[in-house]
Amino acid sequence: MVFPELTTSVAATTGTTLTTTDSSQILPGMILRNNTTYENMIVNTVPNTTTVTVTRNVGGTTYAVI
Repeated sequence: MVFPELTTSVAATTGTTLTTTDSSQILPGMILRNNTTYENMIVNTVPNTTTVTVTRNVGGTTYAVI
């Protein structure tokens, strides 16, 4: 399985909308992992090519600035 890389930023540790340059490889239900903080997020929706909404702190990981 190929895991897409997503470059994004969130202003606060509790934000649930990620803005990115390209979300075309991301699908609802995917689990994203912040490789810096190890926070896991599950993708809820991909409303357009630059936005992803997520549920954060999945699997007991802690919120972190992304």
